[in-house]
Amino acid sequence: MISKINSAKQDPKKKEKEEKKKAAQERVKAKAESEATEGEAKAEDEEKKGTDEGHHQIPPGLVAENYPSCSGYIQIAKRAHDLTLSDNFNLFIIGCICLAGVLVGIQTYDDNEWVPMKDRSFFVFLEGVDIVILIIFSLEVILKIFAEGAKPWRYWVGPEWNWNNFDFFIVILSLPDGPMTMISSGEGGGSQVKLLRLMRLMRIAKIVRKVPQLQMIVMGLIGGMKSIGYIVLLLFLVFYLFAIAGIMWFRENDPWHFRSLDIALLTLFRCATLEDWTDVM
Repeated sequence: MISKINSAKQDPKKKEKEEKKKAAQERVKAKAESEATEGEAKAEDEEKKGTDEGHHQIPPGLVAENYPSCSGYIQIAKRAHDLTLSDNFNLFIIGCICLAGVLVGIQTYDDNEWVPMKDRSFFVFLEGVDIVILIIFSLEVILKIFAEGAKPWRYWVGPEWNWNNFDFFIVILSLPDGPMTMISSGEGGGSQVKLLRLMRLMRIAKIVRKVPQLQMIVMGLIGGMKSIGYIVLLLFLVFYLFAIAGIMWFRENDPWHFRSLDIALLTLFRCATLEDWTDVM
């Protein structure tokens, strides 16, 4: 009897100890789960930062430890790298691009006979502003090449080679004595001016690189060109089938629009684009 009473007294104590152990284990599990979730969240944040700021990584040509003999040059190149990645520099370049686009539109009035001769000096001033913009774009290219440090060729073959090459060739082709001038030298001054203005017009496309949202849309369109090709193929098959059906059904009644396969395709294209479709009716 006494042992039973002692065991009954000890049971509540054992239960309390077991409950405390369970509570402690649950707390440890909860802490481990919370730490795991925090670690995952930090990892996701780091991945996002890495993807969003991947272009801010230091180029290999700016590692001073690899080039001890030209440490001074590397330090200056780092400053150029930081300058080209700064928000103020990008905003300044965007402003120059917008100004260049406005100038191209205004210069279309230069050859207009309705513009009075007294206003021609204004267009001379615009030519000077255009030269200043060309110098700014040239300095941008030079700074970005210089920002690659001991490996300047990475400007043309690095991660952003496509946009860098686009900017580089736009600047080269826009030069007053550049390749476009040499090509058009035998065709007269008028064609030379037109080609130079066409190259100046291409500068406006530089804004696609400076605005991430526009760059995302353009890259999405380029990536979707394959699917667009399949859509065009499907449309051609639909036109082809209905053109043959139209020849079989309407050649006798309307030989003008359905006398052959190519004419039937053209007729269907006119109806699809509503180009003088009433004549077909």
